[in-house]
Amino acid sequence: MAPTTTESARRALGERTVFLLSAGVVSGIVTLVVAAVLGISALQGVRGYVLGEGLWAKAQKRGVIALYQYARTADEMYWTEFEDAVAVTLSDRQARLELLADDPDLDRVREGFEGGDVPAELVPAMTRVMRWGRGLDFVEESLAAWAGGDEAMDELVERAAALREAVLAPTPDAERIGAELDAIAALDDRLTEFEARFSATLNQGALRVERGLQWLVALMAAVAAAVILVSLRRAAARQRAHERAIEASEARYRQFFDHNTLGACLIGADGAVQEVNPAFLSIFGYDHADEVRGRTTAQFYTDPDVRARVREEIRQEGHLTPREMEAARKDGSMIWILVTATQLPDPAGGSNILTMVLDVTEKKLLESEVGRARRLEAMGQIAGGVAHDFNNLLTVIQGNVSLLLSTARKDGAAERRQLLEEVSVGADAAASLTAQLLEFSRGEAPDLDRVDVNRAMERHVGLLGRMLPDSITCRLDQTPDLPPAEISPAHLDQIVLSLALNARDAMPSGGTLTISTATTKAPPADHGSSEAREMVVVTVSDTGVGMDEDTRRRVFEPFFTTKPAHSGTGMGLATVYGIVNRCGGSVDVESTPGNGAVFRVAIPVAPAQAPRPEATPAPMDAVPIGRDRPPRVLLVDDTDAVRTLARRILERSGYEVVEAEDAHAALEALDGGEDAPDLILSDILMAGIDGPEMVRLIRERWGDTPVVYMSGYTDQALATEEMRRSDTSFLPKPFRAGELRNAVDGALGRTPPRPEA
Repeated sequence: MAPTTTESARRALGERTVFLLSAGVVSGIVTLVVAAVLGISALQGVRGYVLGEGLWAKAQKRGVIALYQYARTADEMYWTEFEDAVAVTLSDRQARLELLADDPDLDRVREGFEGGDVPAELVPAMTRVMRWGRGLDFVEESLAAWAGGDEAMDELVERAAALREAVLAPTPDAERIGAELDAIAALDDRLTEFEARFSATLNQGALRVERGLQWLVALMAAVAAAVILVSLRRAAARQRAHERAIEASEARYRQFFDHNTLGACLIGADGAVQEVNPAFLSIFGYDHADEVRGRTTAQFYTDPDVRARVREEIRQEGHLTPREMEAARKDGSMIWILVTATQLPDPAGGSNILTMVLDVTEKKLLESEVGRARRLEAMGQIAGGVAHDFNNLLTVIQGNVSLLLSTARKDGAAERRQLLEEVSVGADAAASLTAQLLEFSRGEAPDLDRVDVNRAMERHVGLLGRMLPDSITCRLDQTPDLPPAEISPAHLDQIVLSLALNARDAMPSGGTLTISTATTKAPPADHGSSEAREMVVVTVSDTGVGMDEDTRRRVFEPFFTTKPAHSGTGMGLATVYGIVNRCGGSVDVESTPGNGAVFRVAIPVAPAQAPRPEATPAPMDAVPIGRDRPPRVLLVDDTDAVRTLARRILERSGYEVVEAEDAHAALEALDGGEDAPDLILSDILMAGIDGPEMVRLIRERWGDTPVVYMSGYTDQALATEEMRRSDTSFLPKPFRAGELRNAVDGALGRTPPRPEA
């Protein structure tokens, strides 16, 4: 039957409707497909920038670490590493600046991104994002962060140049190097903030693109249902194309995750590790991802409170501000890591956390070494100043004691002489320790000497008997006919004193301190010697609380101490270890908890030498011979007690003394009618005009005059050309009366230098 007009019209309308619907569906599909392709391309470009930022950040971090290593070693290899790292960031800058031009040169863009190690296949998508995405807030914010990072990198390059200048200086300026490293560390923090901001902004942009794609996928699915009515085949083809695009995107993301040089860890909403990359396994010492997958992150934290604070910050802020923290490796060893984290939405409705980790242990060690060097430098400066002032006090003590001893010998007062000799011994010990402080402040080792160890130990036992509490008994067990040891006497004093005080602290309830001496044979000092060396062994043992194995292993480490806070510096035994090693000896310790400790110090035996004739003390009241009048000495010192002591010694020795408290007073005295002095006895460091400058002014007007300089800084003897003249000599503080008289006599050529009284 032929269709009616109405049916024909209805059919025609249906056909037109199907045609229009099909045309609309096809147009919609085309539009959606184009939008999806553009979205995927944009996502690819954004991920390319995220990858580029990671490479940029890696290069920047590598450059900072290279600068720290260069500051520590001055090795040009690390400077080259820094320049290579900067080149990566400059290449990225070239690409960005070219893309911002009105008519960009795409070859230069590609060259810039490839110079920044960005894969070539990502460059076209990255170019489209930059050129077509201008005006989008996340693109503009990313560009601003990138520009800020460029400015900070320029500052870093300037700081690096200043650091290089300080390192290459003839005398490296540790203070300036430290300041530049501090500035570099601050710039590193700023750069980390820019990197985090750039990455977070792009990640947010990527999330927006992904959400847009998700909406497009949903819309495409709805359109696909309509398309099924028109063409099931065409709809199925579109679906397969979409799936392939998602798989390609996932493959690119997996490549970025697995090949990232930063450690990456994906954590689920339940706190369990879902995935880690090879770099993460390497940092924490694991062999396979299965060893950490499914476990919580608690195994990586050394402090549970730190983990709780990190999780809370991520929960509240959505990300973790980059921070350094201690972490535990698989074997239990501790490392320092730089951590940042971002909260990512989970398709199931929850959220995951992507954590990025950088091992900065070497950087922390370098910072620790720099800090320790600064502390030691400050300690040296303080020690030098204290020792200089203390030497003036010891000069007064030793000088007056030597005068009293001379009187006591004449009077035959045995008991008074004994007491004065004990005071003199104590002053000598204090002078030795002061000399050690000055040596520490200069970082120089004194000359070695031949030391009778048995005699030194007898003296120490006598002193320790008065220093130790009554609850501690001090015993001495000596091997007779002990050969002399080759060591500085002051250093031997410091070794025994440090070990004795350490033993005292280990016996709070009392006990026995035993000092013994012996000889032994040590292995050859080096491979070139086949004979064992003879050593003098000083053993200091106590019956105290003892040490466990961990304490025993660390007992010689600088600044390690088991004492309560503010009760010790931890430098005593470390100093003992350094002294013994510098003189070619060795020190070891045996101890167990509750059984005391035994420290054995082995010191090389001094080589044989010709015996020296014993000098005979000269009387204190000896007067220089062969003059028709007493020689006149101009005495200049800004310490009243030292000046009074020196005047008393010189006047008792027959000298006429003109006394002045400083250079101005001395010059005024000479201008006021005093004849030119026969000798100038002057301190070196004085307020206003110092000693050498004062002597120069006097010699210009009154001619060459012999000079004896005094100072508590013994290294000032050759500080200037003026002080290296043949008619100039040096007398270190503290000094005894006989030493001062001998120095003055010798400078005047009246008598040869005589031993102290």
